[in-house]
Amino acid sequence: MPGKKKTHQRYFGTAGLTLIETILYISILAIFMLFSLLLANQILSSSRQDRDNIEVSEEAEFIAGKLSWAFGGASYVTQPATNTSSSIVKLVDYNNQSAKFELIETDLFLSIDNGPNIQLNTDNVKVVNFIGRSDYDEDTGQSAVKVNL
Repeated sequence: MPGKKKTHQRYFGTAGLTLIETILYISILAIFMLFSLLLANQILSSSRQDRDNIEVSEEAEFIAGKLSWAFGGASYVTQPATNTSSSIVKLVDYNNQSAKFELIETDLFLSIDNGPNIQLNTDNVKVVNFIGRSDYDEDTGQSAVKVNL
């Protein structure tokens, strides 16, 4: 057929992905992204918890330091009375200056010489247990004050 032009069609195989392959790859990608997000969330949660633990530990050390400072210079305890417990601990030093530690709700306050209350903990950390107990040991004749924080 001399005047007729032949058209050649070439088939190079299938180009692209089938629907099943596409769904499979999307599913694998979604699972990978899910595990990545779970891992990132775990790392952030752990970091936040570590930061909170450090803050609580630092505030406990600060309060313990203030108590140590007050007890180190105290000559006697006026509150709590002997053989009783209280959420208020009041100390008097050799110069007749007083230091009062008081738990009000979840905040611990320090007042020096009946001055204004100074909050010792931040709003992020709550003090849930502050009990001072004054005891007298009859065997030794010694008085002792125990503070639970």
